[in-house]
Amino acid sequence: MAKHAIDELLQAYQKNRNQFAVNQQINPNTVNNYAKRNTKVEKIPSDVLNALAKELNISMDEVYEQLLKYQSEN
Repeated sequence: MAKHAIDELLQAYQKNRNQFAVNQQINPNTVNNYAKRNTKVEKIPSDVLNALAKELNISMDEVYEQLLKYQSEN
């Protein structure tokens, strides 16, 4: 089974879902559910995208573009 785009992005920065959730004070179950349900990048709330940007120290635009790229590869 293909990895979710969030997992691919986090892995590229040597992070995982749980680290990200704890660091950004997001419920880990929320992030896990996006992956488990194979939520489309377009449906992920902007506050989660913003948290990813903060966690990875990149812009929200970059987060979104990379997530879309990973999604299209799966």
